[in-house]
Amino acid sequence: MSLALISFLLIFLTNPPPPTQIHSGQAAVEVRTDIGWVGPGQAFNLLVLLTPEEGWRVYWKDSGASGAPIEIEVNTPEGFKVGKPIFPRPSLFKSKEGTTYGYDKQCAIFIPVMSPKIIQTDEVVFEVNTHWLACKKICVIGEQEQVVKIKTNKTTQGPLHRDMRLKRWKNLLPKELSELSKATQLVSNNKIEITGTTSETTISFIGVEQRGVRFLGTNQLRLEKDQFVLTIPIELDYAAASAGSFTIEGLLLLGGNEYDPCYVVQVVAKPDTTKK
Repeated sequence: MSLALISFLLIFLTNPPPPTQIHSGQAAVEVRTDIGWVGPGQAFNLLVLLTPEEGWRVYWKDSGASGAPIEIEVNTPEGFKVGKPIFPRPSLFKSKEGTTYGYDKQCAIFIPVMSPKIIQTDEVVFEVNTHWLACKKICVIGEQEQVVKIKTNKTTQGPLHRDMRLKRWKNLLPKELSELSKATQLVSNNKIEITGTTSETTISFIGVEQRGVRFLGTNQLRLEKDQFVLTIPIELDYAAASAGSFTIEGLLLLGGNEYDPCYVVQVVAKPDTTKK
């Protein structure tokens, strides 16, 4: 072995190249708020903007057939209450492993926050830790912690930022099912049935998996003029239900575009006690 090669190996082994691909997570994170300052008893949002690099994708709160969901942890100032993150409508990616749900471009995740009725400081600090899996031909784990400082006013609630991007990001969030014309939702006999009125003919559903709830993937759509009935077969194991029932969640998707509307589906399934 030549002296030059031995010298190269010694340098490589003692100073290996940094694994930038793994530690970067192939995505960038920005955290901001939708208000100028926060006042007493004010509802507002923290926004986590996650932007995957070109050709990469990250995943919705249920990743589907593979992948792993984005997870967000928020450490709050005393007295502030944080709700569950609200994810925008995901795109559907089909592969030989099955269908996954996620984002191949910037997604804005809204985190609802409520301030206390009495604010005692001139500034509050939130620590936001974001975890994700980004995939292309390989998958890498990403993690980033950011600190958000917000000015306070002890008497007056803060105004919303005048930012056109905020309106666009909010339009991508799921709406309540009650906002869809003549919409109903019910669960019985191991199936969820959703009805409503729309001019869209592409109508689908993605469910949030949980222990004891299995979506069978053989959804049936019936259309009659502008009326639709979507039936989602499910399999329930009530032995896995911590409270004796399940709160089943998912999204009703109208159209096939990420900018088309989607609606929150949430039904409670209870065992049929009349059966012997």
